[in-house]
Amino acid sequence: MTLTASSVGNTPDRLRLRHSLIIDQNSYHNHSVLDLGSHNDRWGKAVIDVGARSVTAVDRSPLPSDCSAIQHHREDIRSFLSTAQDEYDTILCLGVLYHTHDPIGLLQAMMRLKPKQIILDTDVTNRAEPVLEIIQDSYEDTRTDRPTGRGVTVIRCVMSVQAIRECVTSLGGVLEELRADHYPTTDDCEDYLRGVRRVFKITPHFGN
Repeated sequence: MTLTASSVGNTPDRLRLRHSLIIDQNSYHNHSVLDLGSHNDRWGKAVIDVGARSVTAVDRSPLPSDCSAIQHHREDIRSFLSTAQDEYDTILCLGVLYHTHDPIGLLQAMMRLKPKQIILDTDVTNRAEPVLEIIQDSYEDTRTDRPTGRGVTVIRCVMSVQAIRECVTSLGGVLEELRADHYPTTDDCEDYLRGVRRVFKITPHFGN
């Protein structure tokens, strides 16, 4: 599979790293997949390529592809989840959790659907205790995914790994961190290298 950069400004090193964590280490064979914050369908198409049978893509401002196996919903994620049914084998939550004002509520909403697995790619704080940090950032002029017009300030709600683990455990799931054999030392992969961006697999065990 050829990985190319898109409007979100990812470089080949970063795409290869994310692909190894999100796609290569997980099974999607014959899965129905819910892709939250689908953007341009990059990861929706990637799971189709490795055997998923369908993808439901949800994004308020999508750049949808023409892949026939992907069904698009232009909708707020939390609104969609409030009425969604438990018909998904996998939920992709990639780069979304820390952008919501209620990350714990989002985890609860995903777990309510009782998927076989949730793949979570998210910023984390490296503090050891179970905490949630509120971080204020400004978009930089060099970012290609920033809104048009003037720069804006964004608020990120960043959980520690222990906070995510305790939340997932309380909801009846197991949290597993997915690690790469090699992390590129280039600037674009620095957040994964330092551990402030991580990929997890959540496996629910309802009724066990």
